[in-house]
Amino acid sequence: MYQLVCRQSPFTGDNEDGIYDAILEKEPSYGIDIPQVTTSFLRQLLTHNAKNRLGSSPTNTAEVMDHEYFAGIDWEGLYHKKVPAPFIPNVNGASDTSNFEPEHTSMAPVLVPEQSGMINLQCLEDAWEY
Repeated sequence: MYQLVCRQSPFTGDNEDGIYDAILEKEPSYGIDIPQVTTSFLRQLLTHNAKNRLGSSPTNTAEVMDHEYFAGIDWEGLYHKKVPAPFIPNVNGASDTSNFEPEHTSMAPVLVPEQSGMINLQCLEDAWEY
């Protein structure tokens, strides 16, 4: 969420170890153009101490849903699919990629070999209800 709002990673480093150190020791920066309620929400999500992090209390998800950031959200309506989508893209068939940047759709797919211990997603998809 931080990356969507701030357009950068909350923690940076020269290598993987540097990123890990930043996660443990540094606080993300928040631009002055980010609304205070958004900054508050992100700070509470990125709190170092997991016991103090938003959503870690006994009420967990309710604590997140009750944050001022989500003021005006009709959670019951969302759950029951009664809230209209704020944006519905124009799609011309199942293979239409016109809503994506060409730099992404022109990339050759890279297949990753299945590793032992990985979850078989097809089994999960068969169990999901849509």
